[in-house]
Amino acid sequence: GEAILSRRKRERTARSDCVQIIDLYNSICTSYPKALKLSPERERAIKSRISQGFTEADFEKAFRIMQGTPFLRGENERGWHANLDWLLKSGNLVKVLENNYGKPEHISEDSFTQNLNLIFEQAKNGRNS
Repeated sequence: GEAILSRRKRERTARSDCVQIIDLYNSICTSYPKALKLSPERERAIKSRISQGFTEADFEKAFRIMQGTPFLRGENERGWHANLDWLLKSGNLVKVLENNYGKPEHISEDSFTQNLNLIFEQAKNGRNS
């Protein structure tokens, strides 16, 4: 009775954790194909990574690294690109977290604003010359 209900509640909670991971991937990894479904394989893989001690914060960091790393986005000689299923394979999450695929590009708002100001300045000077 109670043991079965408790197990079902844990399974629902674990499944909702997996759905949160998928949603996080879709919101951060906008250069990658969307993960449309939490398949049984993805659910098992996410639960496996969680059982290895990876947290939601680790997944978020890995997704940000993936999004910011040209090689993983497909900017390589083979045109290969990572995806969620690749990241969830044993060993790949830790490799991404350790930046084994190159340093991620990060554009802060300050540098973005500086670049925009430079572009406007160049455009203005181009018109004045």
